[in-house]
Amino acid sequence: MSLYDLLYWNNGGLNFGTKVLMYGGTHQNVEEFNVRNQVMGYDDDPRTIQSTTKGGGIMHRVMGRKPSCNIRLYLGDTD
Repeated sequence: MSLYDLLYWNNGGLNFGTKVLMYGGTHQNVEEFNVRNQVMGYDDDPRTIQSTTKGGGIMHRVMGRKPSCNIRLYLGDTD
């Protein structure tokens, strides 16, 4: 799983100020994203932003014993 998968799949989102590599080679803060912007994919192909959302809440940091550990954290109803 890469950072770009997290942008797409993670329901928690990213904190303001998180810089992401754009397809053109620049870096942009996530709060500046717009629909149709392109981020750099893990395979050097562009990934087009389809939608954005803003929200607030407690961000949780989950750490595993291995740096590559993937943990899925569900908060609230799972029905």
